[in-house]
Amino acid sequence: MGLTMTSAPSVEPVTTAEAKAHMRIDHSDDDTLIGSLVTAARENCEHHTRRALISQTWQWKLDAWPKGGVFYVPKAPLQSVTSITYVDEAGATQTLSASLYDVDTSAQPGRIVPAYNEDWPSARSTT
Repeated sequence: MGLTMTSAPSVEPVTTAEAKAHMRIDHSDDDTLIGSLVTAARENCEHHTRRALISQTWQWKLDAWPKGGVFYVPKAPLQSVTSITYVDEAGATQTLSASLYDVDTSAQPGRIVPAYNEDWPSARSTT
């Protein structure tokens, strides 16, 4: 099981100019350092709160379908699910049709469940 960032935020929640204004710095000698500190502060906050402050894309790999049928997404807030892929019993990688599952972005943590009257498909055993 693993969670890997595939697309980092394109902006920070605080700009370098905003950070400089807060610190009353009016020269540009340390702009790179200040920008790096803003990024480090965001990453630290995200790590400790298990929340994303800015939109980003993650890949989440699991060994099996969840017991009870519900995926509780470990990084909040969940905005969307791009795709769900799995390895079928024959060993082929399949992409699950989005019509076969529901994504609850309002739940905290976000949830992914089989659509009404659907079950997760059979997958190759990892044990």
